[in-house]
Amino acid sequence: LATAQLFAQHGADLALCDLNAAAVADVAAQLQAKYPGQKVSAHTVDVTKSAEVERLFGEVASAHTDRHPTILVNSAGIAKNSMCVDMPEHEFDQVLAVNLKGVFLVSQAFAKRLVDHFPQVSFASATQSYGSIVNLASQAAKRAHPGLSAYSMTKAGVDSFTRVLAKELGPYRIRCNSVLPYFVETPMTAHLDSARCALLSSLTALNRFGQADEVAQLILFLASDASSY
Repeated sequence: LATAQLFAQHGADLALCDLNAAAVADVAAQLQAKYPGQKVSAHTVDVTKSAEVERLFGEVASAHTDRHPTILVNSAGIAKNSMCVDMPEHEFDQVLAVNLKGVFLVSQAFAKRLVDHFPQVSFASATQSYGSIVNLASQAAKRAHPGLSAYSMTKAGVDSFTRVLAKELGPYRIRCNSVLPYFVETPMTAHLDSARCALLSSLTALNRFGQADEVAQLILFLASDASSY
């Protein structure tokens, strides 16, 4: 919500996507009422299924007068707190499907549409950006936290995938970046008790969790022409 609201404040039209139809529709309605000058659409999708992702992009184009999005923020993610020796296979598969396969499928569908519209350009002659992908990874990709083996694996994969994607899509002037926040106050961390929060906070330079709007500011910068290089 913090990222969507910040983008709306800066004049962006939004296509909000989530597996929870009621939740995403409610957020979209709130933002549409608050920012009547922007178009805000709500879409339900399971990012682990390619057919649903393809349907999603068709719906977005229809909702936005046949315009394809030029900014993608991949923020879907889940975590299963379980030691490697205890994690059931189905939970492992679920974490990989949402956190890694979902990022791949949505990025692929997004990039295909932009690549079809914009030819490769000469690096020496063009500075204009045609699109931006921002993928949400995590410091779990860099730091070892017992109980987050599957989650950490996927976030490291997202970061690595983003680096490769940046090379592949650079010739089309599509910029790709990943954001690796540490623990942020979100529903995903709401279950942590005060002692655990204090311990994790002590591992940071500022001795606190991040706020969603702080991460949103970075995402906005990476999505905008302010980060053209």
